[in-house]
Amino acid sequence: MVFMADVRRRRKRLLAAAAAVLPLFALAPTTAAHSAASQDRHCVAHLSQGAARSAVTCYDTFPKAIADATAGRVANAPADAAAAARDSGFARRLNAAADKKGNAQALAAAETVIGIEFEHRDFRGTSLAVVAPHGCESGTVWDFGNLGGTEWNDRFSSFATFSGCRARHWEDAGLEGALRDYLPSTAYIGRAMNDETSSIQWRR
Repeated sequence: MVFMADVRRRRKRLLAAAAAVLPLFALAPTTAAHSAASQDRHCVAHLSQGAARSAVTCYDTFPKAIADATAGRVANAPADAAAAARDSGFARRLNAAADKKGNAQALAAAETVIGIEFEHRDFRGTSLAVVAPHGCESGTVWDFGNLGGTEWNDRFSSFATFSGCRARHWEDAGLEGALRDYLPSTAYIGRAMNDETSSIQWRR
């Protein structure tokens, strides 16, 4: 069983490497604020119902990314993303921002933060805030169904969840393969799924 799992993972990595040379389509990030290659980036993905991929915008600081993710309602997030992910006060602010959407145009926008994925354990490294039209309290399920062929594939080691959501991470695209079951904020996804995620689902 261990041998077969290793073979399967090697095959997955080869497929992911091949996919990386293809166009990234809608998920290719547009850089809103450039930073040195050695610095962490903080990005925002706006999901829409039924979409497997999403447009991504990246920033050079965590506060800028959160300001985008909340349509400006949280404009002074902590500069340290790891500290923010552990801060219950920051979580309350994100959840409150989701509950206080403004005009009809804002309501139509994808602007509720349901989760933040991190490159390294303990909420460190490059981050990807995932934003949807509303949270999971009503029973809505949100999918990021295919990270394959993008810079985010097989990259996440920790994650934070918000707006009544828990996250399930799958090894393969299309919500297939090995998985880490639904969890709230988690400082380390575990050895089996570390740097292995290719699709994610959020639900209550």
